[in-house]
Amino acid sequence: MNPEEENKIIARRVLEEGFNEGRLGTIEDLVSGDHVDHTPLPGQSQGVDGTKQFIATFRGAFPDLRLEVVDMVAEGDRVVTRLVGHGTHRGSFLGVSATGRTIELTGMVEQRMDHGQVAESWTNLDTMHLLEQIGAIHPATGETPEETAGFGDPKE
Repeated sequence: MNPEEENKIIARRVLEEGFNEGRLGTIEDLVSGDHVDHTPLPGQSQGVDGTKQFIATFRGAFPDLRLEVVDMVAEGDRVVTRLVGHGTHRGSFLGVSATGRTIELTGMVEQRMDHGQVAESWTNLDTMHLLEQIGAIHPATGETPEETAGFGDPKE
């Protein structure tokens, strides 16, 4: 097996075992101890613990979240994955309480591999659409519910 295929297997395992199955212990094998996440969530640390925090944040808010690989391309030490996920908003996410709404999450992740582990990652998720789906912002304006209080009120 060539190195690019081996790197794709590692990237897929992070999604399947980490995100989809919630097996955070496997992250210690798949992610480098000095992993650098170039697009962390607010308050997220770096390294293996940061990756576990990232996954736990999403799994806590969307416990049935299932990510699927749409496309995966590898060249040299890089793997780029385009993904789509579906889940239900059952816990707090970025300060937004559970709504019970179903969501679709799309995005791309680039990972740099080093010695069989993820050494760096760049994640680009469509968080604007996700926040719209859970009612955190208004779809047309991008404003929060507090900013759009009375939106559509015929008296205004």
